[in-house]
Formats: sequence, structure tokens, C-alpha cells
Amino acid sequence: MPNNTITVALYAHVESYPPSLNMIESLSKIFKKIHVLHIPTLVGAWQFPENVQLHSLLKEAISTKETINSSIFYKLFIFTSFAFRLLVLIRKNKSDTILVYDPMPLLSLFFIKILLPKKITFWYHNHDIYEKTNISKFSLGRLAYQIEKSCFSWVNIFSLPSIERLTHFNLTKYTGHLFIIPNYPLVSLFNQFKANKSVSEIIILYQGSISKGKGIEEIIELLPELNKTNTIDLFLKGEIHPQYFERLISLANKKNISQNLRFYAYSDYAEVPKLAASCHIGLAIYSGNDAMNQTLGTASNKIYEYAASGIPILYYKSEHYDKYLSKFKWAFPTDLSKESLLKSIETILSDYDNLSKCARDDFENTYNFEKVFATTVGTLFRN
Repeated sequence: MPNNTITVALYAHVESYPPSLNMIESLSKIFKKIHVLHIPTLVGAWQFPENVQLHSLLKEAISTKETINSSIFYKLFIFTSFAFRLLVLIRKNKSDTILVYDPMPLLSLFFIKILLPKKITFWYHNHDIYEKTNISKFSLGRLAYQIEKSCFSWVNIFSLPSIERLTHFNLTKYTGHLFIIPNYPLVSLFNQFKANKSVSEIIILYQGSISKGKGIEEIIELLPELNKTNTIDLFLKGEIHPQYFERLISLANKKNISQNLRFYAYSDYAEVPKLAASCHIGLAIYSGNDAMNQTLGTASNKIYEYAASGIPILYYKSEHYDKYLSKFKWAFPTDLSKESLLKSIETILSDYDNLSKCARDDFENTYNFEKVFATTVGTLFRN
């Protein structure tokens, strides 16, 4: 399979999806040139390899919220501009492989593929599952959802981060390559932020979208009791709705632990390991009932970013998460009850240095992106 130039397309900011960064870093060692088309939603700071060229659809960043609340005419403008820009990039740079992330770029590719050379390899990676009930009937999203259902007659490579999500796709007649590529972090990034953690003051860390169902409120409820024997703080890093922020502040004030609660804004991905290096326990709790939350055993990059930082985790006890996480010494299940949370935290603190080392060792030896890439899609492009 040729590997001269690849064009990668995302309908979001490339740095908003760390696994896409990891993929681009890995592909840069195989392809001579990589062109990345994305919609800027933040001011990026990632230092890409020299053979990677980033193409922003817009001159200035636009927030995801602004895009969602924009008119149908603006959304159509963005979509048609994206499809046209993708066509120009592919033809101008004579790309032999096209990698699109999620349904909207896939829809763009569907409309322009008739204008592309027949020898091009089409690669579709699904990062987020589209739920039909959450999509407006008359929308680009619904059309993208329909095209995704029929794309397997012309897609050459299909990849996704979780084997459980295969049930959402009709692959009975698919004859192309199929790869499960878990969302593990890069060793090359996280090895820059190793830290000898002091356990005199314990920090529990949550990274990601700050919302209900993540165990956050349960930990705040528990902090007064935890602080009887240790100094324990809760750090929350990520985007949060103003109403939920007020809810957490109110709860912290009620429990008289507001001094132990700290918020960190969403930041460039390169900044993530710096904060994690100073923390001790990770909240990897996803108790939602939707398809995304119930299939995060290998699809949640945050779970393995904790391990990469030497952080033991608390995870939501269910058949799915037990399947992937119960084998790790550094992963502790909880049903979010006070008893199970206390027991797990006490167990972690009683053997912290050993558990932290186990997490790092598992990450470095097995659960990193470099290794999974080399054993999955990397084998295809190196042949």
C-alpha cells in the first residue's frame, strides 16, 4: 500500500481529540507528508512533526457552543466549505490515503469521492457514536448518520477504539480492513512528566467533561471524612456548565470543604500531563447508560492517561469495566456507595508507591499508543 501523502479530516479541533494527535504522530513516521484539515475551536499549541501541515477551515477559532447555536445557513456554509477544502487538499497534494474521523467528515468525503482518483485508500475512524434519537430528523447530522450506515461498500479501512461498538455498524458485507485501536496515550509525551509524588497531601483528580454521573458529587460528600486522617483535595479539570459549577460549589460550602476543591479550565493537551504528574488518585467513573459511556473500557483515553501518570484509579463497577480494568492492580471498582469509595481510597493510600509503579509499568510495557499502533494499522502501512 502506498504511503506518500495522507490527508486527515476532523470536524473539530484536532487537539480536542488526543487519540487523533497520537495517530498523527504515529503516521508521521510512515507517511512522507500529512495534511490535517480541522475546524479550529481553540488556540492550539501542539508541536507537530515537520512533515505535518495543519489546515484550519476558519481564520479564527469558533467555540463548539457557537457552532451548535448557529443558524442552519451557517452550518451549511461550514459543511460545504469543509467538503470543498477537503477536495482541494486531496487533489492538490495527490494524497493516496484519506483518513476521516466521525460521520460529518465522512459525509463530506461521500460527496466528493466521485471527483477523486479511484486508487485512493479511504479510511474511516469512528470516535463518537451517533445516536439516532439524539439527532434532528432534518439535519446534516441525520444525513451523516445515514451515510455512515452505507459507507462500508466503499470504505477500505475501518477502525474504532472499542470492540463493543461494532454492534452499531452493519459490517456483514464489509470486505475491507478492520482494526480496533484503543485510545491509549503516547509514551513519548507522558515520559516527559514523570514525578516523585509526595503522599503527605493527597490529590484526587478528575479530567474530562465535568458533569453528573462521574462520581464527583460523591467524592465531595466524602471529603470531610477523608480529611480526618489525611489532607485530601479534589481537582477538577475540564469544561463545566455554569449551573453544575454552582451546584458543586454549593455542595462544597455545605460540607465546609470549599478549600479542598479546585477547578482547572480546559487547556491544550500538552498541558494535561503536567497537572496529572502531581496528583495521586484518578476518577475514571462513567455511570451513564448511553452507548458511549457503556463502552469506554478501551475508548476512554483518560483512564489510561491516569496510568501513564502513575495514578491509581477508581472506576465504575459494571460488567463492561470489570472486563477491562479488574486485571489491573491499580484499578479499583466502586458502586459509588460511601463504603466502597472509602474502602478503595484507603486501600490505594496504604500501598500507594507500589500501585503507582504498577500503573506506570503497565502503561509503558503494554497500554500505550505506540505499541497498539504498531500491532494494528501500522502493520498495514509498513507492508
